[in-house]
Amino acid sequence: MDISMRKFKLLMSFIEGIPREIIALNRGIAYSYYIKTRFPSVIANAGSIISDDCLFEEGVRLGENVRLSHCKVGRYSYFARDSQLSNCNIGRFCSIGADVLAGLSMHPTHKVSTHPAFYSPNNPASRIAFIKEQLFDEASPINIGNDVWIGTRSIILDGVSIGDGAVIAAGAVVTKNISPYKIIVDKGTAIILVTRNNKGNW
Repeated sequence: MDISMRKFKLLMSFIEGIPREIIALNRGIAYSYYIKTRFPSVIANAGSIISDDCLFEEGVRLGENVRLSHCKVGRYSYFARDSQLSNCNIGRFCSIGADVLAGLSMHPTHKVSTHPAFYSPNNPASRIAFIKEQLFDEASPINIGNDVWIGTRSIILDGVSIGDGAVIAAGAVVTKNISPYKIIVDKGTAIILVTRNNKGNW
């Protein structure tokens, strides 16, 4: 047995003696340190995960277990716990509630099947593909303006644009573009918000 194998077995025996909770805790601490060094302007609470290609302006805050992937976030916007957003351009001074889901990709309803094996050769969720070329755009960018408030457990579908000052009520499902300074309640019913000043300087 060579020295490297002996070292490996010694390390494994050491790790096996450590409770899994401690290993998980150390990984969490290490990742938190990585976030602080990679994104120094961001305050991220425990469990938050950020992809390396995200961009942030100053003062952004992430609640517990927030996941951001391929996102650009303007200054002083914040995300409450357990929200997951992907492929989003988010403006300044936005308030993102808890459990918000945005940019989780789409499935076609006009193809022979909704399974990615029939329209996406490189989808990691599928272990098989019947085609060689991409036949459907699964992920389109979401654009969220400045001073937008998105309530708890809202869902925003891919490709949607939300204008400055809009309010998305809790539990709403946003399937189409939202004009600036409108409130969206009851899953898509638009009410014009006339009490807000739409001349903010962002």
